[in-house]
Amino acid sequence: MNLRPFHILLIILNVLLLNDNVLKAASTPAVTINKRPECYYVPFAMTTYGWKFSVGDVDITVTHLGLYDVAPFGFSKSHQIGIWDESDSSPLVSATILATSGNADNFVFVEVSPVVLAKNTTYIIGASMPAPQSDWVASNPLSKTISPYINYFGSEISIDYFTKPDLFSPQYDYFGPNFKFAPAPEPCTLLLLTFSGLALRRKR
Repeated sequence: MNLRPFHILLIILNVLLLNDNVLKAASTPAVTINKRPECYYVPFAMTTYGWKFSVGDVDITVTHLGLYDVAPFGFSKSHQIGIWDESDSSPLVSATILATSGNADNFVFVEVSPVVLAKNTTYIIGASMPAPQSDWVASNPLSKTISPYINYFGSEISIDYFTKPDLFSPQYDYFGPNFKFAPAPEPCTLLLLTFSGLALRRKR
């Protein structure tokens, strides 16, 4: 049976949606805190805390943004989280962690529309910290694991509310923000999935 262009478009859209769901299900955190941080403090002003990293030799797809829940009893205020290209002032992707959200696994994550971060490129992730009476920021975890897909350079701070952190503080590890990701599928993989869907459709 011959396929009309509309049917082909539906198949391609279904394949892309399936790929999106697979990416989110397979995503893993960029940073894992293995032992509780050694100190905590409340930001003294409206600030943005984060850290700088680069992507390795493989493109990655960001699927979630997250924030460290110190208590973990949830947050007293909402926080904005974003990822910036090091050379750009506007975030590539952003999300809001709502007040009262909580997670016993330390990080609270929310889904975002998948965004590809290019290999061998440097980025900065940051989270807004309202003040006064903000939520606690964790500093210098006793043990952490960095994903082998990224290179971690250290913390960045901005003395402003939700702007790209640009004050480098390599002696500290502020958490703060995090993200989940999956290695970006190669274009040939997407084509293979699409043609597989077309083949199955023809058999029907």
